[in-house]
Amino acid sequence: MASSRKTRSTQTTETFTEPVAGMIYAKMLTSTMSSLRDRKEICDMTIQVGDESFPVHRIVLISASNYFYELIKGDKMKDGVLQLEDIKSRAVRGCIEYIYEGKTSVTMDTAFDILSAAEKFNLHDLIEMCLEFLSANISVENCFNSKMAFEKRGLSTRAQKVDVFIARNFELLARTDKILNLKRNDFSFYVRNAESDVGLLYQAVKNWVIFDLSNREQHYPVVISCITNSFGVKFMLDTVWPDPLTAGSKPAKDLISVAVLEDVTTLAECLTRENCFHAHEICGITRHGNRSKAQRLVNLFIAENFDELCRTKGFVTLGKDAVFEIFRSSKTERVSDKLKWHVAQKWIHHDLGRRKQFFPALLSLIRLENTDFDFLQSVVRADKTVQEFDQCKDMIMDAFYAIANLGGRKPLTLKSDKPGKAASLTGDAVVSRQRSPSPCMAPRKRPLNAEDAPENFERAKKTPDFSLADVDYTETQSQTGKPHLAIYDPDTGLLKGLNIGKLKWSDLVSTTVAKGVFQGVVAHQNILYLLKGADLFTLDVARKTWVRRASKQEQPAMWSKLLACENQVYVLQNGHIDLYDIERDRWVEKKPFASLCVGFSSCLLLSNIYVMGGLSMLRIANRYDLSTESVIEIASMMTGRSHAAAASLNGKVYVLGGSSEVALSSIEWYDPTADVWTTGSQMQKDRSGLCACVYDGKIYAVGGKPHRTRQTKSFDTIEVYELAKEGRYKWRIFHELIAVSHFASGCVLNIPCE
Repeated sequence: MASSRKTRSTQTTETFTEPVAGMIYAKMLTSTMSSLRDRKEICDMTIQVGDESFPVHRIVLISASNYFYELIKGDKMKDGVLQLEDIKSRAVRGCIEYIYEGKTSVTMDTAFDILSAAEKFNLHDLIEMCLEFLSANISVENCFNSKMAFEKRGLSTRAQKVDVFIARNFELLARTDKILNLKRNDFSFYVRNAESDVGLLYQAVKNWVIFDLSNREQHYPVVISCITNSFGVKFMLDTVWPDPLTAGSKPAKDLISVAVLEDVTTLAECLTRENCFHAHEICGITRHGNRSKAQRLVNLFIAENFDELCRTKGFVTLGKDAVFEIFRSSKTERVSDKLKWHVAQKWIHHDLGRRKQFFPALLSLIRLENTDFDFLQSVVRADKTVQEFDQCKDMIMDAFYAIANLGGRKPLTLKSDKPGKAASLTGDAVVSRQRSPSPCMAPRKRPLNAEDAPENFERAKKTPDFSLADVDYTETQSQTGKPHLAIYDPDTGLLKGLNIGKLKWSDLVSTTVAKGVFQGVVAHQNILYLLKGADLFTLDVARKTWVRRASKQEQPAMWSKLLACENQVYVLQNGHIDLYDIERDRWVEKKPFASLCVGFSSCLLLSNIYVMGGLSMLRIANRYDLSTESVIEIASMMTGRSHAAAASLNGKVYVLGGSSEVALSSIEWYDPTADVWTTGSQMQKDRSGLCACVYDGKIYAVGGKPHRTRQTKSFDTIEVYELAKEGRYKWRIFHELIAVSHFASGCVLNIPCE
């Protein structure tokens, strides 16, 4: 039995414990050696890394690594100490742990260091362990280094896995500086395959190029060609084309030009007031087959939006053919001919030396007979360019004759100094003409063509540009009278006027005092509108009386704002706009608007209402597009303000003074093209609750008071923002201000002289 049991036991040991015994023995051996290392017993070698040393056993290192075998065998150590350079101590510690125990801890912080050390020590299993760890833990922080590690070892499958990760997470990577050091081919590959917003992709391209501009600027066209198909026509017109990187690269401009003009139908759908001049520029430099058709579409768009676009800087950059086509278009027939005159002058004077020859032909496209005598006499006839061309004098005389026949005014006779020459204009009334066979007296039979002008000319120095942004040239606007600052005091109900030329105050008209309701004035086409509570009035200047108009159904909030343009009076309130139709004398339905709060400021610019600031929205600014009735958030102001004044000048929006814990004298202006605010020169005084008026290229700051004072009256001065001798806009005290209440409102009004 014993023998039997012994035999059975022996058989069991042979079949069960043989592999286990090896494992147990190996574990016991590694545990013992590791314990000896921890206790620093029987260690016959030291690895020195910087200030840290690792006591080890030579036989253990030799058994694990050929690197140590060759090193120890060759006796390349000094006094049993192996000095290691260019390697981190934590990496050496990890490798020693792996040699002694067959395992080590690999983390995101140590993976690449241990991988580098394992390669140095020829620890192949540890290398695989690190690579497997990186493959399983790809992140924004390690993806590029991981791919380099995989490609270095020919692990294409793992490298492709990283590429997929980068494409899916490019938006996150683009916000870091990790992409900036990529080579062009790698960067182009990632941009081409990225799953990201096109705007962010383009910004990433710009950042990559600018990071090493001198070496990478040449690669800009190649890189953007990878994503041109993703751009879309509107994005290329709005963002890519005006970018300085594109402007400075002919290959890039050619690339964008081809992409934009590939489908003219799409181009037509993408044109906006902001990008149409970019499209025009593209049509002017390319030889694409769709160029002519695209140019006609762009010109048609500009003609359809002439009232707004003619006031922008882009209009003066148009070529001769485009300007003449726009002036001839049926889309501009409804446009005021006074406005056309000023636009023609602005375009001619932008490059007077080259363009003056075209002036008679361009003037022939303006119906001067649709203006009035005062405009012809004081504006057109007085123009120096007109005096240089007999054709222009003939056109003016034709217009005078037409107005005299239609207007019923007492005519004066034209005096001609020499037979056959254009007669001079004398007197203050409309003139009539004595019919004569003189060529200069004959009505013109056809418009002149631009080609009638001489071909040879010399380039002259450009004359200073001027802006139409703040001028309302409408057919009904009065050209008579003297400009006044009309200031309305809500506490007294009195409207006073300051003659800007003579600096003399006068009482214009008064109204009954109303407390606790909104009161404000605004001028449109030289008619002053007063909204007092729910009641609307217009001013009869000649009789010095108020004329009642249609009343609102409900009173506006005390902190509302009053604006006017395009035969509409706008009352801005929180969440909606009330509209008054001037021609129909009635209030129309409310329009949705942005959220507003007490103390906001507002003004009009190119059929857009801009609203800024307020007590709880100090820096927030929005633009309301009257054509689309949409609210667009724009860049925030640089300084938070409430109870500031706003005005538009030279195509910019100005915000003046106001308060932000204290009253402010600072101003800032907004450029709609760049969506950027810029600080302007400070006013002479801190002003909160002021009003602003614009006239003749100047801004007048009226009233206002220091913040947190008990006084109810405003400052007793008016400041003017004007172009100083040194060529910069500055503020100066303009005139004394009669006593008015805080938050008085004002506008500019032409008042006939008595």
